[in-house]
Amino acid sequence: MILKKVRGFSLIEVMITLAILSIIAAFAIPSYQYAMMKSRRADAKVALSELAQAQEMFYTDRRTYALNLGNTTSADTIRCQSFCKMEGALAVSPEGYYVLTIAPRGGGTIATGFILTATARGIQLEKDTDCPVFTLDSINNKGATNDNCW
Repeated sequence: MILKKVRGFSLIEVMITLAILSIIAAFAIPSYQYAMMKSRRADAKVALSELAQAQEMFYTDRRTYALNLGNTTSADTIRCQSFCKMEGALAVSPEGYYVLTIAPRGGGTIATGFILTATARGIQLEKDTDCPVFTLDSINNKGATNDNCW
């Protein structure tokens, strides 16, 4: 009887390969998720920066800052453009990870200054416990939940 040489992988080889892949995945997946969470922060930063520019243009035209975001421009409302989109009554960042709000700065009136806030929502709120809130005011003070967020 002549034995033929069998080609293929043994069970041990397959098990070792699976173990190695599992170890790699155990490190790679959390790192990827962390990188995605941090990259979503750019959604808030860009939205706040562009909204601040829109506020300054609004001020130039009306000698007061806008107090609201909406689908149309009015006496106290900035129309959402590239920096936000409307979801019902909520103004959200372009990618939808943050809710955007406007308030008067430092207890004054909206005519003298504003503070813009981006608050995380959805998956970003669940995953990003370090930096769920970003702020930017009319004198370019940047704030966040932690110092290293901006």
